[in-house]
Amino acid sequence: MRGSHGAVVAPAPPLLAMTTQERLTVLIVEDDPATREMYEYALRMAGLRVVVANDGYAALRTIDQEVPDVIVLDLDLPQVSGIDVHAEVMAHAQTRITPVVIVTGTEWQVPESVNRILRKPINSEMLVNAVLQALSSKDEPPSGKHRRT
Repeated sequence: MRGSHGAVVAPAPPLLAMTTQERLTVLIVEDDPATREMYEYALRMAGLRVVVANDGYAALRTIDQEVPDVIVLDLDLPQVSGIDVHAEVMAHAQTRITPVVIVTGTEWQVPESVNRILRKPINSEMLVNAVLQALSSKDEPPSGKHRRT
């Protein structure tokens, strides 16, 4: 394929063909082990690299070490709540453009800067679709209105 200046441009590789270093990284922040495993399996099968944290404090430590491409975040977490994790992510220039997909069973007020909200119970397809949509809109600034899925 040729780009606009005649240079040969390779098409983007499919997610499954990418090496671990090339894959987009999803941080899953979920305290329920069975739910966390389901999310992890679904996102790995979609070709994404997955990092997990079982509470808000572990999530913040993980983000300090490596900024993920997208965060899947439960709100009702031990140690540090999902709302507080989200506030920390939005407070730092390095992470504020990171899309956040909230997956929750609570009726808590969700910040406007959240890219997607999924209300539990959800299935694997719903999660993968929401994450891929959030990744595809990563370069767009938050509109101030989130999408409910």
